[in-house]
Amino acid sequence: MKIKFYGTAAAEGIPALFCDCDTCNLVRKIKGKDIRTRQQVTVDDSIVIDFPPDTYMHTFMGLDMLKIKHILFTHSHADHLDVEEVLLKAPGFCNPDENDPLHIYGNETVIDILEKAIDRADKRLYNYVVFHKVSAFEEFMIDDYKILPLKANHKPNEKCVIYYIEKDGKGYLHGNDTGLFPEEDYAYLKGKKIDLATLDCCFGEKYSEMSHMGVDCCRMVKNKLEEICDCEGAKYVLTHFSHNVRPIQSELEELVKDEFIVGYDGIEFEI
Repeated sequence: MKIKFYGTAAAEGIPALFCDCDTCNLVRKIKGKDIRTRQQVTVDDSIVIDFPPDTYMHTFMGLDMLKIKHILFTHSHADHLDVEEVLLKAPGFCNPDENDPLHIYGNETVIDILEKAIDRADKRLYNYVVFHKVSAFEEFMIDDYKILPLKANHKPNEKCVIYYIEKDGKGYLHGNDTGLFPEEDYAYLKGKKIDLATLDCCFGEKYSEMSHMGVDCCRMVKNKLEEICDCEGAKYVLTHFSHNVRPIQSELEELVKDEFIVGYDGIEFEI
């Protein structure tokens, strides 16, 4: 599998739109890897995880939505679900093919939001998208990919999920947005092969175990995974950074040394 990170920031992006903090002002000067768009990841150019407001920008970084056949949603926060952009799949905005629909996977909240938006905007869109409701621990297939949704510790009033994706004996764990993993997740992950794991490090050096994590909790999750999973040769990527914790690439790399890879927009892995 090829895993590519198009965006590695939290909701506000880095630099944040209306922010003049020291971090945002520094990033505007140094640019490079320190400019971060909202979180988005692809699997083999056919599956995309989440659909943030920066999706259009990501098409200039190589994201080809004509090849994407499946969108996996983790939850309904606006930095992961840009409803208006999804509506652009309708006739008039593009030339959709009823025989080649876009498959959308999400919890009941995500699907309800999208269905209400389609009902309001253009019901013809139902001819070009197919909705699939996902629930934690209910495994499903997308072509040759085995997809296992897991519980996310993120938004209390929504059944948010993270994903374990397996193909040809290789495993990718998409572990954000979430705080410390619920204990139930480990029961379903036990014995799984993990070649690459994404871990939410929104809080950087600050301690957080609810909703998002910092480095300390990412380390706790990593240690637990290595106890119960087949993690030989695994790589652990930190992502979903907030400008509030000064996520300067060089400083983060110095902080975590060789224990983690600090994600940045455009980083890519082959597993």
